[in-house]
Amino acid sequence: VAQEVCSWFEEAGLEPIVLKGFSVGAFYATPDLRQPGDIDLFFHRDYEKVVDIVQHRGITVELNANHDKFWYQGVLIELHSQPFRPLYPIPDLDLSPIWQETTVGRFRVLNIKANALLLLLHPAKHFMKEGLGLRQICDWAVFLKCNTGKSEISEALEEMRRQGASRFVFSLLAILVRYLGFECNETEKY
Repeated sequence: VAQEVCSWFEEAGLEPIVLKGFSVGAFYATPDLRQPGDIDLFFHRDYEKVVDIVQHRGITVELNANHDKFWYQGVLIELHSQPFRPLYPIPDLDLSPIWQETTVGRFRVLNIKANALLLLLHPAKHFMKEGLGLRQICDWAVFLKCNTGKSEISEALEEMRRQGASRFVFSLLAILVRYLGFECNETEKY
């Protein structure tokens, strides 16, 4: 479904970027074990065309302040004009995508720093509203394990500090180390 839906937008000259669970699944040792609850697509340009593209296929789109959404072949697709909502503006944030191979195809995903910010800011929002899930904790663990030592991770952690989310990040890292046996040099830096 993801490949088909992405192709609708690509045919119109747009660049859908796959977010969250679907893109993070590629970092798991067995990617198929990370089943997404939905498919989240972000468009960093020309978002005003996105809903029209779906509606021209005869599909009803539910418009929402946070994201628009529709169902296709039993799968919920969420459409985002922003990948995340930081507490404070992030100057000059690079949202350019990178290509990632998955078990079902090749997709655009956020670059490492932007993806790290998403994987921290999104669970922080959930933690404040309805609680933090094990899946979100595991997503951060596998993403961090695959990207530890990269400068983009340090930059993302520094941005989280600037956002006022140091305690949340440190607590999340502490959960990884204490309860999941995660070895992480990033905790020493943070």
